[in-house]
Amino acid sequence: MAERLKRASFARIAVGMAALAFPLFAVGTAQAAIGGAPAESTTAAPDLVSATAIDGTDVDYCFDKQINNSGFAAADFSIKGYRSGRSVNSTGAALELIAGTNNQCVRATFSGAAIGDIGQYTVATITADAVETVGLVPNANADSTTLTVPSSLSPTHNGTTGFTVGPDLQSVTVDATSNTVTYVEDQQVGTTVAAGDFYLETPGALFCGGTGAVGGSNTVTVVFPAGCNVQVATEAGQIPGAVTSAADPAIPNAPETVVIPGKSATTSAPDLTAAALSTTNAGVMNFTFDKTVTPLVAADFKAVLSTGLVVSGTATTATPGPTAGTTTVQVTFPSLSTYNEYVVYGAVYPGAVADSSLLSNTNFYAGAPAGDNAGAFARGFTTGPDATSAVESKSTGLVSITLDQRAFSYNAADPIQLLDGVGGNIIATAPASAVGLPTLAAGPETITALFSPAQVATGTNLSIAAGALTSAPAPGPAQSSVVQILSTTSSATLLHRAVEARTHHTSKRAFKAHQASVRKQEKRLLKNMERTLHHTI
Repeated sequence: MAERLKRASFARIAVGMAALAFPLFAVGTAQAAIGGAPAESTTAAPDLVSATAIDGTDVDYCFDKQINNSGFAAADFSIKGYRSGRSVNSTGAALELIAGTNNQCVRATFSGAAIGDIGQYTVATITADAVETVGLVPNANADSTTLTVPSSLSPTHNGTTGFTVGPDLQSVTVDATSNTVTYVEDQQVGTTVAAGDFYLETPGALFCGGTGAVGGSNTVTVVFPAGCNVQVATEAGQIPGAVTSAADPAIPNAPETVVIPGKSATTSAPDLTAAALSTTNAGVMNFTFDKTVTPLVAADFKAVLSTGLVVSGTATTATPGPTAGTTTVQVTFPSLSTYNEYVVYGAVYPGAVADSSLLSNTNFYAGAPAGDNAGAFARGFTTGPDATSAVESKSTGLVSITLDQRAFSYNAADPIQLLDGVGGNIIATAPASAVGLPTLAAGPETITALFSPAQVATGTNLSIAAGALTSAPAPGPAQSSVVQILSTTSSATLLHRAVEARTHHTSKRAFKAHQASVRKQEKRLLKNMERTLHHTI
């Protein structure tokens, strides 16, 4: 389902593509901007090349040149969550004297209380003039890079199937002695816990909510009333508002349900067995049950987005399921085709459907992962449009910018700018009329920025300001781009570089295959440029 790839899924693909299909774009293994893009490259200014979380509160920002600052402003260093609007400034920064680094790194310290869970952050950012070289040349513009988080700090999987920026329920454990259930989340939880929003369900479709709850690191232990025997329960879940994210306190959990270990998910009520985006209609999701059902309330069907937003359905249609005795309900969501790449989970609230043979027998809370990004990761990506490459045409002045997802608007007040390769100085700014945004289905896309051939002749880097690009118009999540600078590649040099790469191949057959791949890539890029230029003119 390539048409529905989300950002994190593209992250996984980009890693392989960088190593296999696009070897000519590499700028060095240590240098990578967000989204796996080639980092800014200048001869005089300090270029940000990496950021690594050392522990839960400290991050090393490293540059390609020696740093000479006598002091640093804490607010010049920040980290951002997978949700592009989440940002935390450091509380202090100092030159990091690491053996072998030649004073090229700055260690920024953050408040543990403000961060909450550093594993949930994916990008590190610096402001303009944050650092300077021994030649007293500062970084001229703000920039971002991938935040590398070691496995010991549990890097986020937000944005992939079943994972939102809020706490996502992974499993539960039952304690019959205390009649409690411990809910295990995918991340550290905040201090706000609503016990009544945690629930249990039994085979007889009985439902009960918690009466008390205590949050731990990534767990919440919920007490249930005596009349609700936790040993009998088969499923456990949480509705939005049960708990918040420690890393992003404004975001509550999504509506999610899990089967209690050793139990079956089958009850006497209609049970949800699957939720998935339609492969034939971008405006609907399919909800499949284990019984023949009659849809009742469209608004009780929910599309859960990676940003934590929960969207209610507006219309339903029951259709025969793939096997006898099942029914799939097609649910329409408002303008879903403009933000379906964000869908990671599908949920139903009580009363969404009824058993067709007994209309008084209605469903309870249930949910299932949706989408197609299982196993991907979000490191270095955000919920906003992130650029992964920029290819310029020396003859036309057109710069083709590949994004990991669709962008629906360009804000010229926070512009896309062409920078030189000396100090990162601004050569030209793209007005609104010069930026082309194609109308496409969900997935990676290429936008264009038109400059003059003379400007492109001296431009070697491209800056995308925070807020320059925005995705998913209302009622979608409307996520904005974070700041980033990436070095550009000239389409005219691709084939030439392929010839230079001849010595790296061990056989004529391997070289010819590589050369054909590059020609195909160049042809596709030039075709996109011509098409966009035609529409722009």
